[in-house]
Amino acid sequence: MGASATSIKALADRLDRSYSAVHDDVAVLADHGIVKFRRDGAAKQPFVPYETIAFDITGRAPAATEESDPFARPHPSASYTCRSALISEEG
Repeated sequence: MGASATSIKALADRLDRSYSAVHDDVAVLADHGIVKFRRDGAAKQPFVPYETIAFDITGRAPAATEESDPFARPHPSASYTCRSALISEEG
């Protein structure tokens, strides 16, 4: 992805997303300690201080019943697992 973004606005421009959407996403990641910030004048420069971040997410959905979906056959709970890793070029 190249050099670090110089600001949240620069990151939003790079991702072709609205500033407010990127700001909200970065704020959530910062709340969980995944993204950190450097001050550069008035701008907050987001960066990831890790070489690798691995996510392991498991989700479950309740089994369909005739009451919730009259056309569904009863089946065990649906489940999925997602594994992902983000690699940062910044140290």
